[in-house]
Amino acid sequence: MLPRVILHNAVSLDGRIDGFPVDLDQYYELATTWKEDATLAGSDTFLKAANEAPAEDESALQPPEIDPRDRRPLLAIPDSRDGYAPGII
Repeated sequence: MLPRVILHNAVSLDGRIDGFPVDLDQYYELATTWKEDATLAGSDTFLKAANEAPAEDESALQPPEIDPRDRRPLLAIPDSRDGYAPGII
């Protein structure tokens, strides 16, 4: 069985991906409707949100407890910035 791939971007009518107002509530509300098994999100998205994240304490370094009833998708964050290639020698 092949995976189903959905590409979800906010794009203007002229194809731009930045420099225009984005309705983030609508963007993320739509993203919750797909029921995917895994989400692939770019590192820039998370690095930009770092200023808005709550402060971490030691509990943030502990592995999360696994709940078999949790149906949220896995989250994978690739980082293709120059000079960063984990696991590549």
